[in-house]
Amino acid sequence: MSHFWYILGTWATYEFVRYFMKSALKLMISGTSEKQDTEEPNNLPNASEILFFPDQKFVLGFGDRIQPDDGEPSQNVVRMVEYLNKAESTLDVCMYILTHRNLCNALIEASYRGLKIRCIVDKKVASEGYGAGEMVGNLRRKGIAVRCFETTFLMHHKFVVIDKKIVMMGSFNWTMQAVCGNNDVVLISNHADIVNPFVEEFLWSCLNDATCSIDACLFVLASSEVGEALMRASARGVAVSILIDREMMSYQGSQAHNLLKLGIRIMSLATPLLLHHKFIIIDNRIVIDGSFNWTTKGLAGNFENAIATNDPNTVCLFVQQFQRIKRHIIDDCLHARKVHKGEGNVMTTEDFIPE
Repeated sequence: MSHFWYILGTWATYEFVRYFMKSALKLMISGTSEKQDTEEPNNLPNASEILFFPDQKFVLGFGDRIQPDDGEPSQNVVRMVEYLNKAESTLDVCMYILTHRNLCNALIEASYRGLKIRCIVDKKVASEGYGAGEMVGNLRRKGIAVRCFETTFLMHHKFVVIDKKIVMMGSFNWTMQAVCGNNDVVLISNHADIVNPFVEEFLWSCLNDATCSIDACLFVLASSEVGEALMRASARGVAVSILIDREMMSYQGSQAHNLLKLGIRIMSLATPLLLHHKFIIIDNRIVIDGSFNWTTKGLAGNFENAIATNDPNTVCLFVQQFQRIKRHIIDDCLHARKVHKGEGNVMTTEDFIPE
């Protein structure tokens, strides 16, 4: 079976990136030849890896406080900086929010090396704070072109195109919160090929064609269309399991409780770490991941991107991450029942977690 790498986006994403990053998009749309698939970009690290956040040293226990990383940086951040430092000609950054000092400093250092750098951020976030406005001003003072994009929808992308050859993308914002306070992921690849400007067609096809299992690890699930697709999958015998952030269980339009009523297994993470992932695994053979939240706007309004692949090594890593978080939730639940005699973290059928 052939392996695929698809980068998917909404129509708005296609027009947006085409206008601001025309040359990079043209390269991706042209396809990836067999020769390109097997060759490594010159002077660049191995461009096929996945970085899950937080690093092991940042894994917090329940009740622990997130501490700013004023000392040794995250090893995953170090790896990202290595990629940025190896860039030779261009860096095209499309990021919802930019505040992480080390990553932004890598952009500044790249500009000193004479690279062409273009950044696009969400205007509302940049103007309302979170330290983003200050960082945007700092980058501009260093001569880096930063454009704040403003529409009625979010500019919610989280990707970087390096030398028009490598894509770094996923659910990870360039913030300290994402480094040590979220469960997040960055996927780095030079195998990306844009094949479809519409995310819905591929998503619905994958969900509707699932035969064995659907494992979703999501920050929020507030799309009625996705909820209905999961219900249909469960009705035809597909094992559906969902991990979701506890705070987002009650998000407006959340489908979680509707799915629970049908006996679909939903487990919620209640720790200092946000469960900020946005990936779904189909039949343990296809992974879909990206910047978009599984909401109506995320799927059909915001400027978003997603990647889909059936590469076995990549799928295996996401399966392991899903199981790791699931095991963490179960352990916390059992501990809570033992110590506090509470209900723990699990929001699911009664017999899912044994007494």
